[in-house]
Amino acid sequence: MKNTMKKIISVVFAAMIAVSPVIAGGKSDTGDGVTVVKVGVTSDDPRLWDAVQAELDAQGKKVKIQTIFFDGGGTINQSTADGELDLNAFQHYAFYNLNANELKLTDQLTPVVETLIVPLSLFSNKTKNYRTPADLPTGASIVIPDDPTNQGRALNLLESAGLITVRPEVGLNGQLKDIVTNPKNLKFIEIYGAQIPRALPDADAGVINAGIAVDAGFDLNADPIFKLNFTPDNPSLKPFFNILVVKTKDKDAQWVKDIREAYYTKRVADVIGVIYKNAAIPVFKY
Repeated sequence: MKNTMKKIISVVFAAMIAVSPVIAGGKSDTGDGVTVVKVGVTSDDPRLWDAVQAELDAQGKKVKIQTIFFDGGGTINQSTADGELDLNAFQHYAFYNLNANELKLTDQLTPVVETLIVPLSLFSNKTKNYRTPADLPTGASIVIPDDPTNQGRALNLLESAGLITVRPEVGLNGQLKDIVTNPKNLKFIEIYGAQIPRALPDADAGVINAGIAVDAGFDLNADPIFKLNFTPDNPSLKPFFNILVVKTKDKDAQWVKDIREAYYTKRVADVIGVIYKNAAIPVFKY
């Protein structure tokens, strides 16, 4: 579990320091009444949590955010349940429901904050100069996420792009076996979502989560060859709302309430817009 974690802990508004892969404990008190909250993340962009920290400070809250970067989300819920993290911020409801059930953690963890919805878009191998899905050749290779929840979203995107059709009864939960028609005889490569940008040079196109695309340097408005427009008030998108998750025993803790109040602000909404170039949408009101 701990071997998958990068040896980096970044403290908001502090210098980055190298540490061992063992996470010491969980939430702590600095001795002056400040609660230190360890937050597990899969993005190494500090701006969002910098904004949350700035809002906490502006509101006079005695909460210090410490972000811990994981190179993949497979172990973060377990680390939260084990008390190595106090809160995690990397997943949507669909992933959480699947992962927490598989790990038998549904009684130990609770989502406490709904944050934003992050789209998937279709990006092409830039050296091949594809501009639309129709430009993809017969037999093109498409890289898609290998986890069930995001693979279903990826297939839904490709269906909306007119490249495939999927059995309608599977809804947003389709898998490769559910593809009904594939007129271009597309070849699918299943890998972990965060690795898709690195695999794109060896493929024709890939379906990439906006957060991963931002970290990889893509322009979310100019680079996709296909993307969907959506609004957070569409009830069918609720499973893909990103969430903050804590141990169930902490769900009513004051520090959780303070983080929620700091998150649901214009400052944080504006930073989300900057980071994702308005491709990701806050799902909260402020």
